[in-house]
Amino acid sequence: MTHDYKRNGVMTLFAALNMLDGKVLSMTDPLHRHQEWLKFLKMIDRKTPRPRTAPGRG
Repeated sequence: MTHDYKRNGVMTLFAALNMLDGKVLSMTDPLHRHQEWLKFLKMIDRKTPRPRTAPGRG
């Protein structure tokens, strides 16, 4: 890469597939940094139901 490199019209696509029900969660962003990856992981966490715990396990 050079100092004048620019991503013209390029987007980053993050996608996650739920293998149990076939649903896809996705997010696009013009940037590709760790901040966008963390934002995507937090979005998955918000949109995914919490696992159920067994009785007596908390």
